[in-house]
Amino acid sequence: MKKLSKAVVLLLVLAMVLSVVGCSSSDDKKDPATTTTPAASTDDKKDDKKDEKPAETDKKDDVKDDTSSTEPTDSNDSTDDTVEPDDEVVETKTFANGIYINEEGTYCNPDGSTVDLGGMEILMGDWFSKEGVEPTTAFEEATEEYRNEIMEKYNFKIKFQKVSGYGTYLENFTNFATSGGDENYVFCLGKQMVATPMLSGLLYDLNTLDVLDFSEEKWDASTSYLTTQGKSTYGMRADAPEPRGGVYWNKRLFEEAGVDPDLPYDLQAKNEWTWETFEDLCKQLTRDTDNDGVNDCWAMTSFKGDFINAVIASNNAQLVDIDENGKYYLASNSDNYVEAYDWGRYMRQNYEMPSLEEETGDWAYMYPCFINAEAAMQVAEEYRAGDLSGEEGMADDFGFVMFPRGPKCEELTGYSTDNLYVIPSCYDAERAWKIAFAYNLFTEKTPGYEDDEDWMTPYYPLFKDERAVEETLALMRTHQVSTIWPCIPKLNTDNEYSWDLDAVTAIERYEAKKEEYQSYIDAVNVLAGK
Repeated sequence: MKKLSKAVVLLLVLAMVLSVVGCSSSDDKKDPATTTTPAASTDDKKDDKKDEKPAETDKKDDVKDDTSSTEPTDSNDSTDDTVEPDDEVVETKTFANGIYINEEGTYCNPDGSTVDLGGMEILMGDWFSKEGVEPTTAFEEATEEYRNEIMEKYNFKIKFQKVSGYGTYLENFTNFATSGGDENYVFCLGKQMVATPMLSGLLYDLNTLDVLDFSEEKWDASTSYLTTQGKSTYGMRADAPEPRGGVYWNKRLFEEAGVDPDLPYDLQAKNEWTWETFEDLCKQLTRDTDNDGVNDCWAMTSFKGDFINAVIASNNAQLVDIDENGKYYLASNSDNYVEAYDWGRYMRQNYEMPSLEEETGDWAYMYPCFINAEAAMQVAEEYRAGDLSGEEGMADDFGFVMFPRGPKCEELTGYSTDNLYVIPSCYDAERAWKIAFAYNLFTEKTPGYEDDEDWMTPYYPLFKDERAVEETLALMRTHQVSTIWPCIPKLNTDNEYSWDLDAVTAIERYEAKKEEYQSYIDAVNVLAGK
């Protein structure tokens, strides 16, 4: 992919920065990879929170120096007394530069010596890292110990570094990726930042670095999909997707309506949690309890953006998608999207608590309404659990499940909006390989925790029952697809596509927005000559 001139790229990025800043006034958006407590991530539906999940260690290269001795034998003895040599170390994988992995899992130079990066320092650049963060769990302590061991073994150092605040971060990244520098960076990028530098040739093609194998389980497949153009991949994420949108419900209100308070969990476990069963619940939960002809208990009260994002993902649809040639296109007129949007509109018209925004002047009126038990369910993201379980949260017990699946999905499917990591293209092949080598080791699974469920520990205090964590959040880590539209600057700012959800049909909304949105999409596609 040919680089654009620095001046052109900077102009494009300036426009993109203005768009990104318009979407957030916070400099503290976090990536889940570096925070240790989910509760710390409570930004307005945009915060990317993550525990940097390390990984499987290399076995130490402590090859035994066994020595063999034999008893002397009679010279006329026909028995072959040749001493058998020890088993030789064999190569298990060899890379293009001659470095190989021996049978003990050690990375070796062609001459058999252990790879030595010569004290190379790699910086994990972002806009949110804090200094002096100490491990707080046994898992985090083991991770730190593992990382120190592999950094000592291969003579390199990795540290997290806040490059700048959120508002100037993309510009700073672009300047470095365009001009280069002495530092060795792996940069964190939000989805809303990635398209312009990727299509402008500022990101290194990770598929050319054979030390990275994206077929391995640790790599997030949705990130690879999002950042792949043809045979080239530009982004990586060595962690499961963060939990996002689902359905909260008030267990007391379920019981008062004659519904088993754990029914959503049971339906989810049997993969019978569908649009149909969800509507059946809504019918039972929307009630006129005093028989005055006016509903005083509603099935739902949800923020439109949270609701529509969950609905669209649940039916295998995207607002913006990528075709087989890597070209972005507006997909909100697809059968799957239209079906999902119109079903969501129907559900809100029939089971959603009437809006109080005009009456209260507060767009977020739905959150206190759910806390105060004015509605039985709320579609919202995982981070809301911290508010629900806090001192000013719900007095009632609540549960949390994934959003029910639509007819175009065979399994429950959510959406992910996680940050990802890139290597700038300003490095030569040898330097980029070394950076990727170090990052790959740094993000391996922690020895002894390969199949561990320690990731659940910080979530338990946020929920009222274990099933929310052990069933729902566990599902979300493997059943989410990457949301693509954030890659297009200016498009769907503040979830504006959902603003008229209650007033117009899917096709009417598509017709109203297609020319504007297509212009944003075309501006990105032209960067790649598509």
